[in-house]
Amino acid sequence: MTRLVLGIFLAAAVGACAPRPDATPDAVYLRAGDIFQVNFNDGTSCRAPATPTGTLSGCAHPLTYSIEKRNSPISEATGGLTEPFADITLRGNGRVWQFETPASRNWTGVGQL
Repeated sequence: MTRLVLGIFLAAAVGACAPRPDATPDAVYLRAGDIFQVNFNDGTSCRAPATPTGTLSGCAHPLTYSIEKRNSPISEATGGLTEPFADITLRGNGRVWQFETPASRNWTGVGQL
């Protein structure tokens, strides 16, 4: 009986760690060294070169992406120490997601005095 309970627990734990096929991107980042990172709502994190277009190859969610970098006076003034401004579009499974970096550009200020 103990082995059965342990087996069910282990199967549930492994299943919870597996990437979901319907996972959606939660956040995107442009990292130092021109690395593009996408975090999904199932806990998966994927990285790719920050080229203008590409695919998240080797990722559980192989979405295509396009990155349009914008001139950022803040990033230029800090010598690239801050995340660059960019408009990022992800596509896959007939869906499209759009993000802006840094994440503070997505802030709407709702509820501010």
